[in-house]
Amino acid sequence: MFSDQIAARIHRAQTLRLPPYRCDFNPIEKGWARRKGYVAKQNTTSKLPDLIKLWEESADIFEPEDFSKLFAHCIKLEDDYWDIDTKEDRIEAVGDEQADEDVAEEGGDLEPLDQDLDDDNDLALLPF
Repeated sequence: MFSDQIAARIHRAQTLRLPPYRCDFNPIEKGWARRKGYVAKQNTTSKLPDLIKLWEESADIFEPEDFSKLFAHCIKLEDDYWDIDTKEDRIEAVGDEQADEDVAEEGGDLEPLDQDLDDDNDLALLPF
């Protein structure tokens, strides 16, 4: 067990592991992507000394408030994903209830099939 999982249990929290190298929920990855984008746009020679200089310059493109914006963006995106996920769960639950109502209205049986299917001929009786 990881130490973060132990700490989470003590504080009754949940550990959520993020996919590695994905910038969706990781502000650090977004920062790296921004620096790499700067170097790619400014690169005209592709010579190593020039690339090193551009990489060092790319650190200066960040203002202190940019970091809080990166974190805020990731938190908002996480909230949006949770909203989508819970909406899908609610839609599935409503869909299941509606399907049960439709079957009941048609006089169908909601109970599982209790017959023993001994041979291949019995499979032909199934509705699918």
